[in-house]
Amino acid sequence: HIRLMMKQTGCRLQLRGMGTGAGNAMADQEQLHVVIKTGVDSALVPIEKIEMVRQMLDEIVRHGRPLEMEGPPLVDKKVPPAEASKNAADAADGAVGNDQ
Repeated sequence: HIRLMMKQTGCRLQLRGMGTGAGNAMADQEQLHVVIKTGVDSALVPIEKIEMVRQMLDEIVRHGRPLEMEGPPLVDKKVPPAEASKNAADAADGAVGNDQ
């Protein structure tokens, strides 16, 4: 799903925190989050791109994959929209970065 999001947004994305297999104690104590970095053609990450990532993360939480991705029929996991959006927003808020 990360590759699809990178392709669609033109940004570099990195998963960090618990469950990523980073292998260091500090990373294992952080919540799982996505770091958004600029692509090769941009100096800053536009808000629209951050919103695209948030929407796709929300779709992954709700349906198991982004809606644009082909696969078996989608399953609605009955996650309350407010909770799914809050989780995706919390992950993106703490991880937005424009470092290179």
